[in-house]
Amino acid sequence: MPSTPRRTLIPGGSSVDSCLAALTLPPLRGGPLPLPQARERGFRQPSNSATFSIIAALAFSVLAAPAGAQQPTVAVHDAWARATAPGQTVGAVYMTLSTPVSDSLIGVSSPDAGAAMLHRTMKMNGMTGMSDVDSVPIQAGRKVILAPNGIHVMLMDLKHPLMPGQTVEVDLTFSNSASVHVKAPVQPITASAPPA
Repeated sequence: MPSTPRRTLIPGGSSVDSCLAALTLPPLRGGPLPLPQARERGFRQPSNSATFSIIAALAFSVLAAPAGAQQPTVAVHDAWARATAPGQTVGAVYMTLSTPVSDSLIGVSSPDAGAAMLHRTMKMNGMTGMSDVDSVPIQAGRKVILAPNGIHVMLMDLKHPLMPGQTVEVDLTFSNSASVHVKAPVQPITASAPPA
């Protein structure tokens, strides 16, 4: 009994046989050409290796497309930093984050500082202090605002003063999304919000 030909399934429910059928050339008018006449017209039957290459390329493109779609990029709006006072070695960066897919901000770094961390400003018993924040959840379709007197990016051991008119760079790391590089303009030391 002849063995049943093995079929390789391609995502989407298609098989190699159906892909080959889709790639088959339509019949020429007047019926198939006799072999000698086909050779005279330069018609060649595709080899098995060429057919396999076409199928492999189709399968790869189908498999690769969803992988890229799994990396949504978080959008950053209204990033800004406050200028530092003379001799001050710490600074803060603020911004608004949004994403179409829920994610979390899990890390920050900056080439302009020796270290960067996520901090939250808190008031307890009339005293103002700060605490470390491990991550900042970002719900899909909602904005998360990093602002003074709340969650912000704290820059420590600044390599240079933050002066109005300059920019400070920050790299944001997320649980799922690709990292985002931010250039935040430095506002006067009295500023409490991003420029209009």
